[in-house]
Formats: sequence, C-alpha cells, structure tokens
Amino acid sequence: IWTCRQMDESHRVGDVPSIYYIPNWLSPQEEEVLLRCIHSGKLSWTQLSNRRLQNLGGLVHPKGLLQTPIPSWLHPCLERCSQTGVFGSGAPNHVLVNSYLPGQGILAHEDGPAYYPGVCIISMGGPAVIHFSPKQDAQQIGRTSLVLQPRSLLIFKDLAYTQYLHSIDEVDAEHLGDNIANLHMHPELEPGSILLRGPERMSLTVRHVEKVVKSLLRLKNS
Repeated sequence: IWTCRQMDESHRVGDVPSIYYIPNWLSPQEEEVLLRCIHSGKLSWTQLSNRRLQNLGGLVHPKGLLQTPIPSWLHPCLERCSQTGVFGSGAPNHVLVNSYLPGQGILAHEDGPAYYPGVCIISMGGPAVIHFSPKQDAQQIGRTSLVLQPRSLLIFKDLAYTQYLHSIDEVDAEHLGDNIANLHMHPELEPGSILLRGPERMSLTVRHVEKVVKSLLRLKNS
C-alpha cells in the first residue's frame, strides 16, 4: 500500500490562496495500520485541556529542532507527504499526533516561523471542520472553512500559512453550510446537514523545521 497521491490545482479549495484538500488520501487499510501503531502504547501522551498529543521528531525551540528519531512505521507516510512538494527541497522532520474527542478543538493559532511555511494534516478516525481566518493585521480574503473527513490530507502553505490563523471549534456537531469550501468533494455529505464529531479524531500534523541542532548544549549557546 502507501500509493502516492500528489496535489495539483484540482485539489485547491476555497478563496484563500494555497489551501489544498485530497479526500481518501489514505486507504482504509493504511488508516487502520496508523491508528493501531498510535494506540500501541509505546509512545506517551501529553494531556491538554482540549485535546491530547504526542510529539514525534524532537523538541521545537525558537532556535531550532533538537531532533529525536521518528518511529519507522511513520516513514512511508512522511515520504508521501514529502512527494507532494509542500516542503520545498526539505523533508518532514516533525510530527504532532493530536487526539480530539467530541466537544474538543483548538483555538485560532499559527504554527510560527520555526517551520517551513507548509503543513500536511492527515485526518483519521472521526471528522472535523477547520476554519482559516486572516490575522488582524492582514488585508486578506475572509474566513474559509473546510470539512476534514477521515483518511483525507489537508495541505496549506505560503499565504495561508503566514497570513491566516486556523482553528477547530469545541463542538459535538458541525453544521455543513455554504461556508464549507470543499463540500463538493464529498457527495456523501448533504449541504445543510449536521455532521457529528467523534468517536475520536486522530490527526497527524506533519512539518519541516528548517534549523536542526545536534545537542542541547548547542541549543542553549546558539
């Protein structure tokens, strides 16, 4: 498995520049393998107020990435992300595994300058709706929302990365209105319908940290 599906202009969605969405990027078998590895218990979770997460690849510091190995079961998936071209000439070296239960989400935020301005988000398990809203100091197009179905790949880069914040509402269900920019990609979803969150959404946020440091001492002295 792990067949590659690259992004092209047919996958660009919404009015905000540089947002791409690929449904069914993972096969059901690939999703099952990834979820089984995540739930294997070999990696520790950090519990936050609105979700829990695993940090794979190392500690991200404003001065760089103090790198640690990423589990080998993720390597084929990361290679496919790299083949989309979203990381330029770099390769993904940091992954956040996020677990959301119904009613959980994340406030509007940006990923910041430590990362190359391009992100892959792989959704598994359950659905969600993500919102992109312009920063207060940015003269850009207004809010755009996308439904993230299980096994999909979301890519955003360039202006969508640097000039917009992204968020997921803390709700149990989502109303699929006219504001959902990629609803046409999911004929199984009716416009105006209610999308129930859950039972658990697992996401992989895949990024490239441009500066890597070899030791904690060098990180402190740089």
